Amino acid sequence: MSSVTVSVKGQVVLPAEVRRKLGIVGGSRLEVVASDDGVLLRPLKGKASRVEDGLGIVPNRVGPVAIDEMDGGRILASFKGRGL
Repeated sequence: MSSVTVSVKGQVVLPAEVRRKLGIVGGSRLEVVASDDGVLLRPLKGKASRVEDGLGIVPNRVGPVAIDEMDGGRILASFKGRGL
């Protein structure tokens, strides 16, 4: 069992082992439940909590683009008038 310290802002750092086991990454949302026994933190379901979970959410209308060709203005210009 691990222990954590609460900062003056009320923040805690979850141990890396716990974050890995539960798939908690930066930006993950947790439910906080206060009970007679203490505080329970649960990852919220239904939202992407890992980058991999969000793949495919936004349709790729451009296709693969090489890193050296990544120019947002040029890519968007190629779609001008095509309803993007």
